[in-house]
Amino acid sequence: MNIKSIGFVGTGVITEAMVRGLLAEPTYALEIHVSPRSAHIAETLAGEFAAVKIAKDNQDVVDRSDMVFLAIRPQIAEEVVRALSFTDGQMVVSVVAATERQALIDWVGANVRLVQANAYIAPLFASLAQKASGPSAEPFSTLSREFATRGGLNEQVLSDFGRKGGIAALTAALDGVLARIEGRSS
Repeated sequence: MNIKSIGFVGTGVITEAMVRGLLAEPTYALEIHVSPRSAHIAETLAGEFAAVKIAKDNQDVVDRSDMVFLAIRPQIAEEVVRALSFTDGQMVVSVVAATERQALIDWVGANVRLVQANAYIAPLFASLAQKASGPSAEPFSTLSREFATRGGLNEQVLSDFGRKGGIAALTAALDGVLARIEGRSS
């Protein structure tokens, strides 16, 4: 599948991972338009990939894209999406967590082809796996912070998990499993 133009409303860590996955060979788009929300991420992507263009705003992303990904936090999704004008028949893919399909349809306000992320989330995981196993692999603690949207649900879970001793308990449990696999006593 090769789409002429894909756009991302919201330019956080999820968008960054998906763009990297979509532009890995074979590429899935000729152009990718990203919103300027997180300037550092948008500029990094545009600097690394000639296909990535930084839009002037979210409406510019929608106007320039055959397929639009909504990659925004659920807390701001309604406000952001309602402010946009979509074209009838445009493909819209939502990666917004914990949001009902009917709510998205109501907010979009046009007869779009709406898909919720299930079929398109693979590039995110491919990019994360690549980063975790690459030559300069970072520790899981760094990746988990990096791939959690600031103010998002993953960040909340990670914070609560660490504060309540979950990270220490999981580390001890996994060390025990490794010791068992290696034939050592834990």
